[in-house]
Amino acid sequence: MKNTQIQPGQQAKLFHVQTNTPLELPPNRSVIHIGKAEGSIQPEIDVSNFPNSYIVSRNHATISLEGDHYFIEDIGSSNGTYLNGMRLTPTNRHLLNPGDKIELGKDSLVTFIFEDASNLAVIPNPENLSEQETFVTKLTGTGLILAGLAFLSSSLWFSHFALPFVIVEILGVLTVNYGGSKRHLGWVLIAAGVAIAIMTHQLFVLTKVVGLVALSILSLFCGYQFFVFGKVKTLNLLALKRIVKT
Repeated sequence: MKNTQIQPGQQAKLFHVQTNTPLELPPNRSVIHIGKAEGSIQPEIDVSNFPNSYIVSRNHATISLEGDHYFIEDIGSSNGTYLNGMRLTPTNRHLLNPGDKIELGKDSLVTFIFEDASNLAVIPNPENLSEQETFVTKLTGTGLILAGLAFLSSSLWFSHFALPFVIVEILGVLTVNYGGSKRHLGWVLIAAGVAIAIMTHQLFVLTKVVGLVALSILSLFCGYQFFVFGKVKTLNLLALKRIVKT
């Protein structure tokens, strides 16, 4: 359940997360355009003066009001419109609920929280998650970080078997880059390192070391992103729930 508090008399609005700026939606319009003002294009919600507005198209999206319900629609923007982490298909309308997160373009550079006219003011959360969901997200991040450290430890344990190969390969790369007229010897050293790996039957170990290092880097990166930002790119807990359901 989202955190809410009652504030009587509040109009429907978009809350700009990056600048903590509320933008009231015009109450007398059934269709509200979002974009950047330029020439004859004058959207009701103009983000030209917001940070990172370069990612927003002049005609980016619309919010329409039908009865008591608001709908958002991407109208063919260059960088897309995201609702709770999921990219919207252009020209398909989606119902807006209190607390929904709207991103204009990717990477959460221009982000809004929708607050409807039913006097519900959502207390913004960077990823629009409840306390329980935030806890699960941080727990997921912690688990990924620990997994990354475990993969890294395993790769270091295996790597001592491959020490001769590693030394020869490093010498080869250095010679190729800085050996001047003798750089051809670097290629000889690189080939010799591969030969050592094959002759000592360590090729499998080397492949495993590379794989473990790659897994550790990926796990540490994703864990840090989940723990600090609550998501990796546009993939957050809400998006994961939708993927599992589908």
